[in-house]
Amino acid sequence: ANKYMVEGSARRDGASNLPAENTWANFYALSGGWLISQEDFWPLDAINYFKARASWGQNGSIANVISFSDREAWVSKDIQYPDVDGNLLQGSRIYSPTNPDLSWEKSAQTNFGIDLRALNSRLNFSLDYFIKDTEGLIIPDSPARSVGYYNVPSVNGGTIRNNGWEIETGWTSLTSSGLKYGISLNITKIQNEVIALASETPFPGASVRGNTLTYFEKGAPIWYFQGYKTNGIDPTTGNVIVVDVNEDGKISDADLTNIGSPHPDYMFGLNLSAEYKGFDVNVFMQGMAGNDVYMAWFRTDRATTNKPAYFFTDRWTPENPSASMPKPTNGDKYLYQSDLMVQDASFIRIKQIQLGYTVPKSLSGKIGLESVRGYVSLNDYFTFTQYQGMDPEAGSSSDNRQGIDKGLYPLTKKFMFGLNVSF
Repeated sequence: ANKYMVEGSARRDGASNLPAENTWANFYALSGGWLISQEDFWPLDAINYFKARASWGQNGSIANVISFSDREAWVSKDIQYPDVDGNLLQGSRIYSPTNPDLSWEKSAQTNFGIDLRALNSRLNFSLDYFIKDTEGLIIPDSPARSVGYYNVPSVNGGTIRNNGWEIETGWTSLTSSGLKYGISLNITKIQNEVIALASETPFPGASVRGNTLTYFEKGAPIWYFQGYKTNGIDPTTGNVIVVDVNEDGKISDADLTNIGSPHPDYMFGLNLSAEYKGFDVNVFMQGMAGNDVYMAWFRTDRATTNKPAYFFTDRWTPENPSASMPKPTNGDKYLYQSDLMVQDASFIRIKQIQLGYTVPKSLSGKIGLESVRGYVSLNDYFTFTQYQGMDPEAGSSSDNRQGIDKGLYPLTKKFMFGLNVSF
């Protein structure tokens, strides 16, 4: 392997559903590395591989574009207007507003990292630091309701920065008794922030129970939760105590503030494996920390709808004035639009525990088989979290609805067994 390596590439891709002046997005990449452990001055024999590297790349995307956002589409179904004699004539109108200025969103990412292997490659370790800026992020527009359109085009909303670091490490070993085992761990620390906005005001996102919940705003995580902060329950009335954020002596929409973010501070995974005399076991875990979920899977406009049990187990009553939840109510916006609906959704989930046994080749070969392995597996069986909803990984297919739990069917536990046979 070369001690020094520099690579670069460039590509241009076309797209037919954007204006002519915006039909091209550039893809550039440049990377370089230095295998320091091959230098004569390298003093550490225990570390048999050490490499420093850096890379930079830029590309464009229109994956999130609402179709035909830059072109006029007309509809005529069920549109009629009367002439001077009262006869109905066929009419037409524009299907939705257009955005002739729409362009590609462009992402530029810079990485710095090191890779090392030590102790005869039994130990491996990688560290990466990254910064990724996405300029002109494509999001749905939010025109004034007076415009009269339900369908909206895409716009270039602003610039998003994701930066952080990632560690991967692992250990594998084979003992004199024939036991082979390994462990690998990865941890990612990430921070998300809107660093530039294309509008003078924040872009509203998803609505819950008639109120806009998520926002695209400079200085905050993308599509953070906005609502009222609370400071306990009034022991006399049982109502929610709302924080007067702007300190103007009254509670109003001006007190709406950041009450949570769906983005985790940390993501991690752990894999354990072992093999001994035909038996093998694998355990895979993953998790997140620091992410919030907004509980939205019950409806306040239906008085008899089910609600989480914790709403009632520690609700306010005259006999329980120091409760954590207010008196039973179905229409208090300060409850349903507040941080009382937001919970820490950090979790650790054991994705798989699998035990297997491989029949010795001396036996499988007698029946003309190359290998025979049987196994049993528990998949998604154990989740450790303080989130009181159904699944801490509540998600959505819409970018602006991340972390909103609308009652999607939770992840199912699975017990599996099987037989792998090769000829």
